[in-house]
Amino acid sequence: MLVSNHMAEYAPGTLGMKKVPLYGRVQEELRRRIEEDYSHGDRLPSERDLMERLGVSQPTIRRALRGLVESGRLRRYVGRGTFVQKFARFRTTGLVLPLYASALNAEELRSYAQASESFEWGLRVHHLHKDESAQSLVARLAASPEQERLILHGLASDQVRLLFDELEGQGYRTISAVPLHEGYPGSSLFVDPRATVRLCLEHLIELGHRHIGVLANEPIELGAIHTRSDYLKSEAADMGVELRWVECHTPNWSNSFESALQHMPEVLALSPRVTALIPISGVGAWAALRYAATHGLNIPRDLSVIALDELPGNALIYPALTTIKKDSEHAARRTLEILWADDAQPVQELISPTIALRESTAPPNK
Repeated sequence: MLVSNHMAEYAPGTLGMKKVPLYGRVQEELRRRIEEDYSHGDRLPSERDLMERLGVSQPTIRRALRGLVESGRLRRYVGRGTFVQKFARFRTTGLVLPLYASALNAEELRSYAQASESFEWGLRVHHLHKDESAQSLVARLAASPEQERLILHGLASDQVRLLFDELEGQGYRTISAVPLHEGYPGSSLFVDPRATVRLCLEHLIELGHRHIGVLANEPIELGAIHTRSDYLKSEAADMGVELRWVECHTPNWSNSFESALQHMPEVLALSPRVTALIPISGVGAWAALRYAATHGLNIPRDLSVIALDELPGNALIYPALTTIKKDSEHAARRTLEILWADDAQPVQELISPTIALRESTAPPNK
């Protein structure tokens, strides 16, 4: 109970003899509880519940809540209730993506759009064109640094660093969704690449696979691919497994699906014969399934295939792809929280992946 006497509508203040109205003290108590006990978007208890918890009248509660709504701490929806508003409304998040068709980028865009909508913020996509400079992209930004902050996604490592330097130099806050080596000075959040490849290798080893191929169908200059490749090699060495690599030497900005498809004969020609395949990207796993379907290969009897990216449709195609996945919705929300935090200090976090066991992996056919 906030006060012991419901009739005490005023209480002594802290400045001289100034009186603090009861609704003001209730408002401050609610503000404290919101900060300590609630997350953005949580629903506040009903007026009746608050009256009972705080021991005050309905007019007092309503006046206190009105003040918190007017100050932006709460938002009300007719017929739904009152919700906690911890972040400022009407912000715009810029998503910087390379301008080429990518199923993975499309899925990430959907997650960021959904997270932005939940915060009631805007989302603007900035496509980085092939051979475009960081200075050119920044010059195209219409919003000020106070109005817009940016996510760097799906880019090569050197592009991320150039964009970070240029954007931060102009006052824009950024966060990288690209795996980068230690020493990156900005904020970042991405799925743990070491845990990703470890889950993949552990699953295949537990099934009994010892001859495992890697189809490197993506450009190595992409941050996620370079890091993923390094960890595949180091983790396999720690586990005592020799990986057989097929390098596609795919140029950046080119079709990694076609590249994987063209190099599948090399995978099947490896000696000793590989019984499991790890394409370096989810698109490469799609290509492996397509090649198998058109060349009489049975997946997983002849070859197990595992995807390192969860793409839309992985669970629907046949055979359904075993996948290393992340909680995309959580990752997108956390990215926005870091990007728009009041504290400007860099935050670097990793997301733990999980494995979705489906039809495309099985013990080797002996």
